Amino acid sequence: MYNIFRFFLMCTLITISGCATRLTSNVAPNANIENLGDIYVARFSPDKRHLNKIIAEELHALGHNATAGEADKQPKSTDTLITYTDRWRWDITNYMISLDLQMVDAEKGTLIADTHNFRTSLARKTPRGMIRGSLFDLFDLENPDDIQQKSDNSNN
Repeated sequence: MYNIFRFFLMCTLITISGCATRLTSNVAPNANIENLGDIYVARFSPDKRHLNKIIAEELHALGHNATAGEADKQPKSTDTLITYTDRWRWDITNYMISLDLQMVDAEKGTLIADTHNFRTSLARKTPRGMIRGSLFDLFDLENPDDIQQKSDNSNN
């Protein structure tokens, strides 16, 4: 009986650890992230998936003026620079395990805000889903998954 209990306990712990997620966002004191001006998303040099373009598209969808490109091609008119770091793992398929975004005042070089999104294999999302989740958390918007579930329920 004790061995059966231990077996189920181990299975539960393995399942729970496989579904781990962590999403945190920090905004600098007195920072106004609602008015970021012209945003430039600089490509992380190892990134061959061009996530900077997806980040800019998602910012644009949220009503911000955002463009994307190479780090050394930042326009002089940039008010806010966004950099990111993505990490990928293999578990039957490649998936993004973490995404870190940093918003910096382009003129002063000071940090405006940052966000960290971590998801293990069983809780994985698409790159766009990871980016959208990070931005929604940063701007303190309703969770995009909740919005999708509400629209799915209203269609039934």
